[in-house]
Amino acid sequence: MAPETTQVFAEGLYGDAAARARAIAMIDAFLATKPKQVPGLLGLVLLQMGEPAKALDVLRTTDSTDATDIEIAIWTDTGRSIRALPGFQDYIRLRGYDQLWDVSGAPDLCVRKKPGEYVCN
Repeated sequence: MAPETTQVFAEGLYGDAAARARAIAMIDAFLATKPKQVPGLLGLVLLQMGEPAKALDVLRTTDSTDATDIEIAIWTDTGRSIRALPGFQDYIRLRGYDQLWDVSGAPDLCVRKKPGEYVCN
């Protein structure tokens, strides 16, 4: 990422509402170009700026260079807002977690409703 992008993200995360709006607008403009791959940090930045639906959309619809940070954050208190979204079940299926959990059992934050269907708190 370019230094100016990092600066805008930092200001969006720790600055005022105007700085947050600038950062989100920058991300929206980037995503509007329909990139084949996005920086893995993008989803985490959106989540931490209070945009869980956009973060989940990035995870579900793009390839990431490395989504490790957001994948971990999903299972923390910060990620509760993503886990509560209706589209989270699609994300579980997309990543193959449903098949894994059907065999090995659901993680602590999730409850199996039926085979392949989980609700996570």
